[in-house]
Amino acid sequence: MSQEALYPLALALQSGLFPGLTLESRREMQELLNAAALLSLRQQHRNGSIDDYFPFEQAAGATAFSLFAILAALELGALHLPEHADVRIRRRLHWLASHCESGRLSNHEALISLTLAMAGSYFTDQGWLDQAACRCQRLLGWRSSEGWFEEYGGFDVGYETLTFSCLFELSRRLPLMTERLAGVLSAQAAAILTAVEPDGCLGGELFSRGTWNCFSHGLLEYALDQGGDLLGDVLRILSSRFVDAPIVVRDDYVIQHHLWSDLRALALLSSFAEQSSGVVLSAASSAGSGTSLGVALERSLPEAGHFWIRHGALTTHVSVRLGGAFRLYRHGSFLVQETQNAVRLTGGRARAWVAHAQTPSLRWMWESPTMLVVEGSLTAYQAQTMTTVKLVVLRLLMACGGRFWPDGIRRLMQKMLINARSDISRTFRRCFHFSEEALIVIDAYRLPGREVLGADICPTGFSSFRHVVMSRMFHPYALLQQAPSRCRVHRSAGALEVEREW
Repeated sequence: MSQEALYPLALALQSGLFPGLTLESRREMQELLNAAALLSLRQQHRNGSIDDYFPFEQAAGATAFSLFAILAALELGALHLPEHADVRIRRRLHWLASHCESGRLSNHEALISLTLAMAGSYFTDQGWLDQAACRCQRLLGWRSSEGWFEEYGGFDVGYETLTFSCLFELSRRLPLMTERLAGVLSAQAAAILTAVEPDGCLGGELFSRGTWNCFSHGLLEYALDQGGDLLGDVLRILSSRFVDAPIVVRDDYVIQHHLWSDLRALALLSSFAEQSSGVVLSAASSAGSGTSLGVALERSLPEAGHFWIRHGALTTHVSVRLGGAFRLYRHGSFLVQETQNAVRLTGGRARAWVAHAQTPSLRWMWESPTMLVVEGSLTAYQAQTMTTVKLVVLRLLMACGGRFWPDGIRRLMQKMLINARSDISRTFRRCFHFSEEALIVIDAYRLPGREVLGADICPTGFSSFRHVVMSRMFHPYALLQQAPSRCRVHRSAGALEVEREW
């Protein structure tokens, strides 16, 4: 999948980001682009799929992203491949068109649809366009009533921006679906903008995959087409992401995964700045910057499990489907993020239990206009480190079983690393009390036997139950965390309770 990097490099060359580049250096970069594309095509299996981390993994995401990069670079005229490369490209397309991966990852399905549509234009083949429309129809079946698309059973606004960008481009490449996708895109854009924080930040650990991704080029191009307040809202997201609270990507070893989108957004912004010289745009004001009285539900996505509650000068964003993980803002400025407590058992075999995993037992209710309650079961959690032995075992497993049963092994890995296994004998109850002056959070954990005597409460600020590579990025919020002004811990028979106030 690392060969996806050829696309942002092609965009950088096309947009003149290297003004002092000599002809010799440009020739060497051109050779590098061709070599990266040919390497990717040589490394694919006979069926056209490619691996991501392990041999015979045959990963749909890696196959789609790398082929998208090749086709996009071909559209730019940045690649000059031999004729035999087309045979391998077609083989990869056939695999993508016929393969349905385990689990619902809407961004993968959207990118597969877009890649097939791009192939239809590149090869002048109506068959690929028909395949693109078929996969797009399948994706539309994963759409929620609120307009967002499913990512591992929930709403991840980071990858939602990629799904949106792909669907927006598909609406232009598939004329027969343009009218239908117009309404889909409008509702999807509204869902994304609903999820914007009071300070303009978007994404993170309160969403289903915990990513800080933002594939902003599609949203920006859509806003430029639509105009009005939508453009101001999108510019506010970009300002937060790149200026006010920039995501640090220097330690991000999959930087190419989103860099191409950043470069496309930069080109759109540069063009817009030239065309609108002297025009002043005001971004939408922060939703939580006022000092209104009372407690009110400012906005919500109930099906996704997200609520933004305004209480006085404070705004609390609660993610009920993640056990009541929350963020707190005052006058639109970040105060604290909390991804539920971990309950650690110190006696005997040390274990930890978390409450922020999505489980079937989870439920929530408003007990009064100022009190929200989230209840559910705890989930066993043990941090896993990748040792040499584990790495060798995994590679052997993929080399032996992956060759014949890649989808089955992928489902097994998702069950181990993605899907939560709750324990109904260990439960939690989280109560939010919203007042105009403060936020009070009361947590109660019920444990069997005498476990409560040897249990400790471990607050977590940026924890993610699911093992997702793209959820390991650094956000400046981590440097701004504020401790509660009051904290009280109480133990009783079978229960552990902690009350905190901000």
